[in-house]
Amino acid sequence: MLQKPKCPVIALEEHYWDKELAAQFVGGEGVRDAEMLKRLYDLGELRLREMDEAGIDMQILSHGAPSAQKLSGDDAVELTRAAVRAGAAGVLIGLEYNAITPYMGEAMTLKGFAVIILGGLGDVGGALIAGVLIGLLEALTAGYVSSVYKEAVGFLALVLTLWARPLGLFGRASVRRA
Repeated sequence: MLQKPKCPVIALEEHYWDKELAAQFVGGEGVRDAEMLKRLYDLGELRLREMDEAGIDMQILSHGAPSAQKLSGDDAVELTRAAVRAGAAGVLIGLEYNAITPYMGEAMTLKGFAVIILGGLGDVGGALIAGVLIGLLEALTAGYVSSVYKEAVGFLALVLTLWARPLGLFGRASVRRA
């Protein structure tokens, strides 16, 4: 049988709901099995008894509003996969720059913004072409002019495009009818 360690045992990420907040969410996301609701609303005797039985000395709770749990199983799986991909991309970027900081993706975010605007909002093909165009402009600038100006070329292209074509290279004006 397992022995309880001599250090305090802490359980992380236990969820609870607030009845007043849960009353604001109607529909499928606020409906749960009676036993699950009993556990989600409990902050007292049942939770403490189960903690004692499990040998847990302390729990850290997070407030889980019903609205955060309205995703279907398939959507939750897709969201998890996207989060894993984003985390892996962050690790790879950190390896490239030999540092992991909260602001390490800022330059790429700004370039992505420039690519989206340059290609035309909502036009995936235009964004793809704009990304290749900015990449080529940066590479040519670094090779033939100076690598100091490499970062500025994409934003110069953005400013010039917005000046000449405010909807981007491939953007089209949408007609709204009342």
